[in-house]
Amino acid sequence: METKGLKIVFDDTTHTYFASLAQVLGDNLGIRQIFGIKACFIGENICHLCNASTNLIQKFHHESDFIRKTKKSYDNRIKTLNADPNNVKLFGLNTGTILNDLNYFHITSNHMFDLAHDIWEGIGRLEINLLLEQLIKIEKLFSLDLLNDRIHMFNYGQVEKRNKPNSILSEGSSLRVKDKAINTYCLFRFLPCFNWR
Repeated sequence: METKGLKIVFDDTTHTYFASLAQVLGDNLGIRQIFGIKACFIGENICHLCNASTNLIQKFHHESDFIRKTKKSYDNRIKTLNADPNNVKLFGLNTGTILNDLNYFHITSNHMFDLAHDIWEGIGRLEINLLLEQLIKIEKLFSLDLLNDRIHMFNYGQVEKRNKPNSILSEGSSLRVKDKAINTYCLFRFLPCFNWR
């Protein structure tokens, strides 16, 4: 499709259509399998775009704190891996991917991430926890009981009622949203709509 295209005859005229892969979207495990990255989310080289490791992401929070992978550095790692398969742990790669043979795609330029796990079960849930702690425990604008009542009594509508969030838990001095991605997303969407009077 990239080089020869697809020929379609319409009204005695031949049209050639070309296509290429721009980005690949999927869940974290699926993307790792497609890209030939080790399916472990703990350790070294856990990101397909940078040098992030479990330890580094606990210490640093800005993109500039991480070294970006390039096509050249990735291809060099694949050559080293092919020469000695024991380098799997060092590079976080199991194998290369045939997708990198395409003319306009390389995994080091794939900027798609897993919204469900990275946002709604990851950083988004953490941010909601911190926001609710600020509003409930520090500013004391409302109580946890009131929030949980609003969560349970709100009319989410026919479509969203099965995604209704669960109660927010209090664990010591912290609040915890412990829902699946769809429930956390639902809470995020409807939290401003709750009647706070």
